[in-house]
Amino acid sequence: MTIRFDMKASMKHDYCVFEYMYRDAGNWNTHGALLLAGNADKACETLRQCLEWEDLFVAEQVGIASLCARHFADHGEEPSDLDHAFHEFIDLRPATAEEVASMSLAGSLDEMMVRMRATAGCWDVSMSLEVMGDLRGTASRPCACSHRPSAGPRPDRCRRRRHVGCRFPDRSPFPGRG
Repeated sequence: MTIRFDMKASMKHDYCVFEYMYRDAGNWNTHGALLLAGNADKACETLRQCLEWEDLFVAEQVGIASLCARHFADHGEEPSDLDHAFHEFIDLRPATAEEVASMSLAGSLDEMMVRMRATAGCWDVSMSLEVMGDLRGTASRPCACSHRPSAGPRPDRCRRRRHVGCRFPDRSPFPGRG
């Protein structure tokens, strides 16, 4: 009796692709993807619960490569008032055999989920050196947005959980969010 090993079926469940992008307020975007070891079947919903507005995160805060430098190079610009520290989560899906063969392994899904859970609700835009570097060390300044400071355990955050130097107005910098 011969047992056939289906490489595509095996890879489909052993690896997943984390797709994300950086989108500035002018809607110019740069896409990225990470190959992770692990099964994506049930992780997507849990991941979305960890993110701001279910799809925004600060890449540097959770050890994911920032797309900002590539974004600035691709679009021939320097950081401007259209830029911010958030990256946008697109999808977490099983990897194809071609992706497993062509992409470098960026780590494990389990490790990434531990970092995401630990950061949920505490996204700190000052962690983004490329975009928000000029705001580092601004804990003594009031929040640049019009949100009232929090009276809770994190008085250095505005009520919407953005860091003191968030530079965001009362509404989201993204269309359809408010």
